[in-house]
Amino acid sequence: MDTFESILQTLDGVSQVEGITPINILELPESLCKALKKLLRIGSMSLNDLANETSLSEDQARIIGERLVQKGYLVVQDAQGGSAPIYRTYFARMRGQNLPLDL
Repeated sequence: MDTFESILQTLDGVSQVEGITPINILELPESLCKALKKLLRIGSMSLNDLANETSLSEDQARIIGERLVQKGYLVVQDAQGGSAPIYRTYFARMRGQNLPLDL
């Protein structure tokens, strides 16, 4: 089980990116990696769900979520009531392929 402090320490060492690739997720601590894999499958995750998946309190999960947004891993989608954030993954864009037409 990853502790809040160990997750924060790992995130501090992660480079800021403009969108993620699956390899970025695999480099995260196990509990956070598992939560983000689930987020990839279901599309979005509430703050409460993030807290449950990582076994953290909602306040700790909010800090982790904010850090992931700062690092470019997630984007925040405001909830209907505006109370708790809903997180979605932010994927990196594929680089264009400049292939010759006569291949």
